[in-house]
Amino acid sequence: MKMVYRFFIFLLMCYSAFAREIYYLQRSPIALMMGDAFTSLADDEYTLFYNPAALARNSGVSLSIINPDITVTNALTELDRFKDFPKSDAAAISDRLLGFPVHLHIGLTPGLKMDQIGLNYFVNNSTNIMLRNAIHPSLDIDYRYDRGIIAGFAISQKNPGKTKGYSRKLSGASNHSLGFAVKRVSRDSLDQSYDLFGTKLLNLIASGDTSDIDGVKKSLGYGSNSAWGVDVGWLSTFASTGKEFNFGASLQNIGGLRFAGQKDEVLVPDDPMNLNLGTSYRQEFSFFHYVVSADMHPILAPISTYRKLHFGMEFGLPFISALWGWNGGYGSYGIMLNLWVMKLYAGLYGIEIGSGFQEQVNKRAVIYLSIFNVSFDG
Repeated sequence: MKMVYRFFIFLLMCYSAFAREIYYLQRSPIALMMGDAFTSLADDEYTLFYNPAALARNSGVSLSIINPDITVTNALTELDRFKDFPKSDAAAISDRLLGFPVHLHIGLTPGLKMDQIGLNYFVNNSTNIMLRNAIHPSLDIDYRYDRGIIAGFAISQKNPGKTKGYSRKLSGASNHSLGFAVKRVSRDSLDQSYDLFGTKLLNLIASGDTSDIDGVKKSLGYGSNSAWGVDVGWLSTFASTGKEFNFGASLQNIGGLRFAGQKDEVLVPDDPMNLNLGTSYRQEFSFFHYVVSADMHPILAPISTYRKLHFGMEFGLPFISALWGWNGGYGSYGIMLNLWVMKLYAGLYGIEIGSGFQEQVNKRAVIYLSIFNVSFDG
């Protein structure tokens, strides 16, 4: 009983950061447009960030060299805020921006898949800024700059049908696979709240060596460190001609992705352990396919069950697909263009940035471009 109690306290400590947005190391643009219901699919360049067991589907070699992804706040939904925007009145400017979440993410995730082995290098730069509290305005800043490498492999009971991205042909086969992944992450971060009308911010800056930019950053709470992480996944596939059922699970950041021994006594936020479950169904026709998927994640987080529910759909032709989804309370949609060595995806999605269910949404746009994306069947 005492061990159960300690484990419960441990989970609460791990997920204290979930009072705002749930943070993941990397998200697939396809998954974001499908409600992030991707645990049992994970068949794009981001496999290792969802479920390493999905590597068992791969056959041959696929290489993605230049593949930037960008997500930004969809300001088009808040045009009234910026109409006749005040130029010099600080109080009026603060009133217009109050509660408006500013988000910018730029990432690059080149990768290689060779049969059931995968490797990705990643660089992610994400910034979230929000002005809160009309009476005592405070500026919340969550900045993370992650870079590193993740490598994994899968072992399977039986070799499944060949896979070739989103136009693979399904054969009559079943497969049960286990996957493992190891990652090394270096993180720079700044996660603080500053009272705009108080003296804390000025005192923090004054306490640092203003002649040294690193000293100023440290005084503001900017830190950096590195950590190792381990993921494990499971995937079962049941296929007949043109049809495929998938059931999958992944346990990410086993024991937590911990940036222990913080440098310069500045805390770098850890990533908690995530448990994800998912299922999907896919059917192929001559010139048409569709996919439906459902996920529950992160199961271990002490948040509303409704926030953990994710649903997605894809309807596609050989070179173009339409995507829809439901991401923990908010809709998503987009399109994908697959043109041989180039891919272009674009869409819109919503994400919860509050502590409850449908408490506060951040509406975002996602754009993904992959150049020199090459696959060779095995």
